Amino acid sequence: SNQAIISNSVNHDEDSFSVLKDRHTIHATIESIVSEAEKRIWLLLGKWGILHILRSGCIDSINDALNRGIDIKLVVCIDEKTIRFYDKLDSRMEIRHHADFNLCGVFVDNEVGIQFVQTEELPTGRGKEDTAILMESEMLLTAQSELLKTQWNSATSYSTAKAKMVDGLMTEPLKLTLGEGSFYERFKQSMKMGIDSNSNAVLTKGGDIVDNDNSFFN
Repeated sequence: SNQAIISNSVNHDEDSFSVLKDRHTIHATIESIVSEAEKRIWLLLGKWGILHILRSGCIDSINDALNRGIDIKLVVCIDEKTIRFYDKLDSRMEIRHHADFNLCGVFVDNEVGIQFVQTEELPTGRGKEDTAILMESEMLLTAQSELLKTQWNSATSYSTAKAKMVDGLMTEPLKLTLGEGSFYERFKQSMKMGIDSNSNAVLTKGGDIVDNDNSFFN
């Protein structure tokens, strides 16, 4: 007798694009594609994406991917309100900061990607109007990967961005311009100016207290 045959085969040469609505559905799909990653994951978190990742189950699937040896890179836009959340991430993730970078998405193995096209302005919202595109196109995602590498190379390391923003440190090489005149003379004058009559600081020479106006520097 004739039997019906149901085929679930997929033609991988064909590109596929699907619209995903609401944040819950989008993040559930992110969990799914991250769990199937074999080599690399790009996470684009924009300004507020870190909050949504940590609040959802996505962070668990991301950590599982790390434990499987998957290379995970984050391109983000850090500010004073969100920087503390990045310290909660596993140190095996590579994070770089790009000013004014507000793209959100996930790209896995140049095979599948999710790109947000609409997100709520308020980071504390429930994301019912969030919209994203699920892409399965090797050609498109390979091109996207090259663009991401360019963004990555022009971005600032997380440690440098954090130092500048939180600690006020300059981790770049210090450039000091002395201007004209003797450095010794300029140093002497700055020292004298820095110790005024109301200061508790004193200068000593050979263990003896020296008056600020005498010849200590001569």
